[in-house]
Amino acid sequence: MRMIYWLTQTRDDLPDRFDWLAPQEREQSVHLRESRLRDWLVGRWTAKRLICASIGSAYALSEITVLNTSDGASEVFVRGKQRFSLSISHANGIAFCAVSESGLLGIDVEKVAPRVAGFTDAYFSSAEQRLVTASSQNETLITAIWCGKEAALKALRIGLRVDPRAVNCRLLSELSADWQRFSLETSASLESPVAGLWGLARVVDGTVYTIVSETAEVDLQPCGKH
Repeated sequence: MRMIYWLTQTRDDLPDRFDWLAPQEREQSVHLRESRLRDWLVGRWTAKRLICASIGSAYALSEITVLNTSDGASEVFVRGKQRFSLSISHANGIAFCAVSESGLLGIDVEKVAPRVAGFTDAYFSSAEQRLVTASSQNETLITAIWCGKEAALKALRIGLRVDPRAVNCRLLSELSADWQRFSLETSASLESPVAGLWGLARVVDGTVYTIVSETAEVDLQPCGKH
């Protein structure tokens, strides 16, 4: 059983001081636009709070460094040593983070909102489009499928550099505040280490959360707000 810990925080949870940032993070923050800086900060704050809560350590937050690789993935260093699998996502002032000891891990959070005409035709497989058509939660399911795709492509460290239809989400037609398991298939055209992935999805207060990993045997553990 794989343990995955998760946490959400908002911009209001950020402390007034930023002495919890590691030196490399401080250097990176200087180059961020003001419009992006607040989300970046709450993402780092949430990730570090989550890491400390999940491993029960006495590390100072400034001893944990969260850096982005060239492909956009997040990497964690604790006192200079690389640790954990971590994924971070932000939406509308919310930061959502998940961490595990190892393995593929990707997450996404997004507020439910109407999509432009032709969105599902452009980005969804025919099977996903049928799910949407059959659902009474049309806009919610569209958002959840999109979040599942983004989380899967994060887990594979590919991102939206490929056609999103290369990932097919088999979500339930109705979503709730309880985590619901779903499967994902990856196209043979993808350079993927796995043929399939597993996800969990929930919707709370009009916001969809998804977590994707390479195994269905997952024990999710909230570490604070949930």
